[in-house]
Amino acid sequence: MKEGKWLVLEDIDKASGEVLATLWPLVESLALEKHIGGHAQLRVHGRGLVRAKEGFALFATRSVMSSIDGHVPTLTFLGAHKWYPINITAPTDIELRDIIHTRFAKLPPAVIPPILGVWSKLQRLANSSAAARHLGTRDLMKWCTRIESLKVPSMMDLDELSNTSFVGVIPNSSIREEVFIEGHDILFGAMSDRPAAQALMTSMASTLATALGFGDEKLKFLLADRVPEWEVVKGSDGKVRTVHVGRVSLPAVVTKGPPQTKSRRQFALHKPSLQLLARLATCVALNEPILLTGETGTGKTTTVSHLTSLLSRPLLSLNLSQQTESSDLLGSFKPVDARIPAAELQRRFQEMFAASFSREKNLKFEEAVRTAVSTGKWKRAVALWKECVKRARDRIQRNQEG
Repeated sequence: MKEGKWLVLEDIDKASGEVLATLWPLVESLALEKHIGGHAQLRVHGRGLVRAKEGFALFATRSVMSSIDGHVPTLTFLGAHKWYPINITAPTDIELRDIIHTRFAKLPPAVIPPILGVWSKLQRLANSSAAARHLGTRDLMKWCTRIESLKVPSMMDLDELSNTSFVGVIPNSSIREEVFIEGHDILFGAMSDRPAAQALMTSMASTLATALGFGDEKLKFLLADRVPEWEVVKGSDGKVRTVHVGRVSLPAVVTKGPPQTKSRRQFALHKPSLQLLARLATCVALNEPILLTGETGTGKTTTVSHLTSLLSRPLLSLNLSQQTESSDLLGSFKPVDARIPAAELQRRFQEMFAASFSREKNLKFEEAVRTAVSTGKWKRAVALWKECVKRARDRIQRNQEG
């Protein structure tokens, strides 16, 4: 506020009542009925009234599910009537085409119409059923990010107005297989085992496979029988340099010393584990957060540990529970008695001082340092320590010159 910056509060409807009550006076000070020339202000406990600098602006967002009739749920959070609401509709196909074309410059323009064509079908299937989560524009952007990373070759004689199919735009079936796998992982690969969810997943998978020019046998292979490639590349010193899994190559951290000995805990590279490793590697390469869901003992943590071990990357495992606090993750400041670290510094100072100078000739100096530390006069103590360091450097320099 004091610097006149713009502030955006994301998902304000999920904030606690305490936070909303704190924001209420600030929002009220920005309302239309404020006096001319007035500035936003907020009374902070212990600091008094804080006035915002000229140019300060306050924004808030909330995410809602789209409905068939376009109805937007009413504002219900505390202080909602003080905000000026602006409803933002989902972008149309033409607007999505422009967004994708601008945001994903490496994506060939001819690929955009087929992507949007099958995306609209998949979105209708998912959003019309209660068995699947809502698919929104964010999912489409994630899918496009992964398709762009496939480095689809550009067809020079086609453009985004050609309205060709995936087969005409991407004749390479291997790349189209990767497009299917990425669409599966992003859009419908994490559905539950309930019959309704599995039926919906089968329908969405069939829709995507048909759009990509694959038949039932190919679809079955992609869903059940496809095994990602796996290769661990080592250097001449025996250390791992790169791990190739699926279409992704992850570089390892080259450490000093002898190569890492084989892990005592064996890891079975069967089909499910290779498929999981391929999905993990893709997320790691694209810096995406990963949520592994499964029963106890299914290899969630073990798979991550195996991959980090091969790449020589540090792994920190934290067991979260209802008792976990934010300070356990972010750390916190705790009050420290300055006399405790000062006493340790004083002990080390005395040892080094006795080894460098004559204690008999410097009794008054030592006593002055001891008194400053015992009485908590830290500026005085630090100044004396620094003076001693300066004298030691001068003595070393004289000895070197002599």
